[in-house]
Amino acid sequence: MSKTRFKALLVIPNFSQARDVGTMLNVQGHTFDITPLQALNEAQKRCVEESFDVVLLSLSILDSKFDGLNAMTQSLPDASILVLASPSQQQEALQAIRHGADDCILFDGSPGRGITQTVMNVINRKQLLQQIRSAGCEDAVTGFYNLDGFMSMAQRLFNSCRQPKSKVYVVTFRVEGTDQNVIASFAEALRATCRKAEVTPSLSRVGSEEFALLASADSLAEVQHLLHRSEETFRKFKMNGAEQPHSIQFGMAAYDPEYPATPAVVLERARQNLRPILPDQADTPVHPA
Repeated sequence: MSKTRFKALLVIPNFSQARDVGTMLNVQGHTFDITPLQALNEAQKRCVEESFDVVLLSLSILDSKFDGLNAMTQSLPDASILVLASPSQQQEALQAIRHGADDCILFDGSPGRGITQTVMNVINRKQLLQQIRSAGCEDAVTGFYNLDGFMSMAQRLFNSCRQPKSKVYVVTFRVEGTDQNVIASFAEALRATCRKAEVTPSLSRVGSEEFALLASADSLAEVQHLLHRSEETFRKFKMNGAEQPHSIQFGMAAYDPEYPATPAVVLERARQNLRPILPDQADTPVHPA
């Protein structure tokens, strides 16, 4: 059975590094047709003439405002865009994700053999997001995924979570206040908080007053940092012309590939761990069930 072929655009100024990345992409099954370029302006011109399934950009060719990255995402809205960076450039790579990149790959010298799986995971995730949108799985008020979208995305993340230390975390937020302005304002606050996070979560509205966050992470500390940011934001949560919600609660649970469970089960575990976020509450660590 033949494998699906993908068109990959590599924008890497270092020739030997571009050669190594291309070799690693095709080390398992030869599924990528590679187009190597060395400059961002060349890539932008090429994207006008041709479409690609995935783009790998060296962080070194991007400006500090990421204007070039924004142009690429606009030219190729359906393509998966990944940034290549060294471990010392991790913060800059996270900034690139906040400006539209789908993910980043960190490596010293030559890329590792795991690069193919990372790229395929990002491609599959992007395709799933497009399917969710076309299937009407978005919430009309917030623009987040609805419950069906959450279940689809969670199952895909669970299926791809096979590394021993990797987990998928589900965080639920419950807002007591049915005013649609409350819901929309809370959703915007949650969206803004996640843009600044070190992990890239998927956001869903899974009930009339309930939101869920999905995040794949190798360490609990990454998710706890996101929760700490969320708590800081929601303690200061103010409404513009809408009734203040009576309370905001959140809970967390983790999917562990060693102990498989369905998205519905993990979501229910997170709901069972709900606790309030209060303005005068002291910071306490949060642990998943």
